[in-house]
Amino acid sequence: MLDLVLAILHHLAALTLLACLIAQLTLLKAPLCQQLVPTLARIDLGYGLSALAILVIGGLRVSFAAKGWEFYALNAAFWAKMALFAVIGGLSVVPTVLFRRWLREGTIPATRLVLVRRLVTLEVALFALLPVFAVLMARGSIRL
Repeated sequence: MLDLVLAILHHLAALTLLACLIAQLTLLKAPLCQQLVPTLARIDLGYGLSALAILVIGGLRVSFAAKGWEFYALNAAFWAKMALFAVIGGLSVVPTVLFRRWLREGTIPATRLVLVRRLVTLEVALFALLPVFAVLMARGSIRL
């Protein structure tokens, strides 16, 4: 039962993270005015909290759920998924910093807006690969 509950929570957190990314991308694609920056910052907070939930719940799944650490330790798809998640998280740092700066300074530089749009678009594109690695991981398809 614990395995089921953790799997459900893990998937809900991942879908929440994706929803936050899509919401950010949607706001960034439209002409952006300063009044939308607090909304972007709140969505970004939701993104960060859902990423944290994914990590915590995923850690619990690895440690306490049905398959156990031994299954994951030698699973190349698991490590590829972790690396991809880290890359996506790393890409998200720049938008987070810029959203906070735009809140403080009250201005959105056009060059930075273009950068943020590209980074969030890349995050969404890379996120699409996570389920591929998850399926390969769950089936134990790629072993080290």
